[in-house]
Amino acid sequence: MTLAVVSYDIVDDTRRNKVAKVLLDYGERVQYSVFEITFVDMIPEIKEKISSLINTEEDNVRYYLLCRGCVNKKAVIGQEKSICGDSDCLIF
Repeated sequence: MTLAVVSYDIVDDTRRNKVAKVLLDYGERVQYSVFEITFVDMIPEIKEKISSLINTEEDNVRYYLLCRGCVNKKAVIGQEKSICGDSDCLIF
């Protein structure tokens, strides 16, 4: 399985929330600003949507494609965390 990792550093709260909502439609949030996307064929669509939301002078979004071998070497250390906001809980 190929996997895409998308991370971002977005200055504005409104833009950051919009980008997070787009990414939640396509993948799983694994840290506050890091998502794993299993349907990598959707990356062009994701990039297009996110590009229209961010300010390229202030924000930064990174896309990493991991091959099957790299995905199998992925290591996670630590407990999953649950973060609850006003409207929902995020578990990572």
